[in-house]
Amino acid sequence: MNIRKNAASLLPQEWQRLLRAFISLKHTFPAGSNVSIYDQFVAIHQAVTRLTGAQTVDGAHRRPAFLPWHREYLKRMEQALQSVDPQVTIPYWNWGLGSDAETIQLFNDARMGPMGSGGASGREIMSGYFALAPNAFNPLGWSIHPALRPLAGPGMQRNAFLDISSAPWPIDTGINSILILPDYDLFRPALEQPPHNIIHGRMGGHMAAMTSPNDPIFFLHHAQVDHLWARWQRTHPGSDNYNPLRRGGRGHQLLDNMWPWAAGASQTTANVGALLPSFPATDTVRPVDVLDHRDLGYCYDDEPNCPCPDTVVVQPPSGVIHGEATPGLNIPDNQPQGVVSNIQIAATGNLSGISVGVDITHTYRGDLRVTLIAPSGVTAELQSPQNDPTPNLQRTFNPASSTDLANFVQGQIGVQGQWTLHVSDNFNRDTGQLNSWSLDLNTS
Repeated sequence: MNIRKNAASLLPQEWQRLLRAFISLKHTFPAGSNVSIYDQFVAIHQAVTRLTGAQTVDGAHRRPAFLPWHREYLKRMEQALQSVDPQVTIPYWNWGLGSDAETIQLFNDARMGPMGSGGASGREIMSGYFALAPNAFNPLGWSIHPALRPLAGPGMQRNAFLDISSAPWPIDTGINSILILPDYDLFRPALEQPPHNIIHGRMGGHMAAMTSPNDPIFFLHHAQVDHLWARWQRTHPGSDNYNPLRRGGRGHQLLDNMWPWAAGASQTTANVGALLPSFPATDTVRPVDVLDHRDLGYCYDDEPNCPCPDTVVVQPPSGVIHGEATPGLNIPDNQPQGVVSNIQIAATGNLSGISVGVDITHTYRGDLRVTLIAPSGVTAELQSPQNDPTPNLQRTFNPASSTDLANFVQGQIGVQGQWTLHVSDNFNRDTGQLNSWSLDLNTS
């Protein structure tokens, strides 16, 4: 289970991992494409606003599917980030509920970068990870794709300052009044139109256009939107609470496919078609498929039982630290980002012995890559793809069977923190499930 954290609580190394993963996607190009993975996401957000075919209205804004569409969109960006670094999740910018200080601290060079201050427009970001010019934070620089520029020039732009002191900047009383609304057809527009739109406008620059994901702060902003929806859903669970008046037209009903995950039934008329990735006809998503965010593999750090109670950690009298997780996660076919499951270890000390038990149901285990990630970020590959048609992987790994685990024991690795198992399927036509896994750790 992935834990989405309040951005204000991220440690410096967590910021670094997140921001480096964004940069990696910005400079990673799928086979046969000259459009980076990151820019494909930007193009999708622009393209969904202009549809033809089965859907003829904006598929993601000002209508009921605003929340489910963006939930799926963020989940896919999170999976893409995890294909770079499995420990990364998208944090939420806790506007409206957090203090002004929490917002202010986001906008420095080591985090989401400052507001705009230079360039030809006077509003370009001039330092940090998302500055146009290469620098110590980002040696590759951050340039807006020419076909995705609503503003002149390649540099990312924001307003000169973020005005959080004047109305109608969201405050806790306003957000809490939205959270107690009794009906989705009241809740969704109340969340989208004032607070969501205000954040886009106060950021300005690229965040004020439909290509707003050009600015990575978009994803922290929408994680907060999703976070608030998840809160509302705790008191309004179930599909009956989605769009009870059946408003919005095709693409917004509970069982409608949402573009671009709609088996080709709709097309975009936006001028970014050449930048879009292709989606197989089997890749379909409906609002009903995303109503439970925990079923999608994540929870928020302030909700009950997060991390979810599929993780049990005990320390027997023998001194062995034992942890178990039973995530029951479906492993997507031929998707290197795969799935991740975490075990939190509270004990301290350096690792002197380790055993990792894995229970995976799979039709062809030779497709699998299984990697263990220590709290420090050091990785051990337990299983790599190989020509092995045997089904299922039910095995215990230890330093005698894994060179990487032997190096773990010799490397003065601390046991305290989050241990992550990353499982991915790397070839077509075979599927499976991560049923459970366990850790047995000895400390010196």
